[in-house]
Amino acid sequence: EKGYINGTLGRVVDFTEENLPVVEIFSGRRIVVAPEDWVIEDDEGNVKASVRQIPLRLAWALTIHKSQGMTLEMAEIDLSKTFEVGQGYVALSRIKSVKGLRLMGLNETALRVDEKVLAIDKEMRERSRINSLKWQEFSEKERKTAWIQFITGIGGTINEKKIAENKRKIVARERKEEKLSKKTISKKSENKEKGGTLNVTKKLLSKGKTIEEIATIRGLSRGTIVEHLRKMKGLGLKIQDNGFKPKSGILRAVKRALSEIRKEKNPDNFLENGDVRLRAIFEKLNEKVSYDDIKLALLFLED
Repeated sequence: EKGYINGTLGRVVDFTEENLPVVEIFSGRRIVVAPEDWVIEDDEGNVKASVRQIPLRLAWALTIHKSQGMTLEMAEIDLSKTFEVGQGYVALSRIKSVKGLRLMGLNETALRVDEKVLAIDKEMRERSRINSLKWQEFSEKERKTAWIQFITGIGGTINEKKIAENKRKIVARERKEEKLSKKTISKKSENKEKGGTLNVTKKLLSKGKTIEEIATIRGLSRGTIVEHLRKMKGLGLKIQDNGFKPKSGILRAVKRALSEIRKEKNPDNFLENGDVRLRAIFEKLNEKVSYDDIKLALLFLED
């Protein structure tokens, strides 16, 4: 939604009026990177710990082990000093396309497969070949016997009465688990009603607090509180406007952008549920309206 994932590469080319970095990724697209919050809350919605930072870091060199889990547009990779089998695969599989790869070095270990793995693979292939030949030689009766032996050998049964009894037990257990699950969900819902994180924000709104004041009180970012408002709206809760409704010019601009995007019918601009992507609106407005203001505008345009 925001245009980047873990491992996205680019360079900072500018800053917005709000001093947020504008990053140009390697596709040529420019993204405004806003601060993100990582929050831990208790069951009552109280913030126990939080970290707020702009999710950027310098793209220095890193080890192959450190790169695990990343998806990279491009990278220079030096495999000339690999010392463990499998390292080459881990490094090379980080890149989306060979077009984004610049291989600086390679040694004999880089692409080597573990000898134990090769031996096991060879053994399994041979067993599969032998068993396939044996199975072809079996008569229908022998195949049925082998099937029964397999079922009973793993603790199963072919007795129809026992199968029916087991089905009844499974259904009874599933119903019991479903009932317990509903009870647990109901309990959680009660807890949320008493003091969930959205209700904490809602109570502060009812006291006339602005978004900025709520963010300060709760130790969260403005963007997080805006997200709370969106979720509250989605739950059908009434949103009290404490002076955070965007100016009429922004409302008109967002409304016009929505209309144009819907007319264009570009599937890349829509979520699976049919909603217009925030990114599409942001770009349609030439990146002049912040994501938070777009989100707030949508709250009031949907009324």
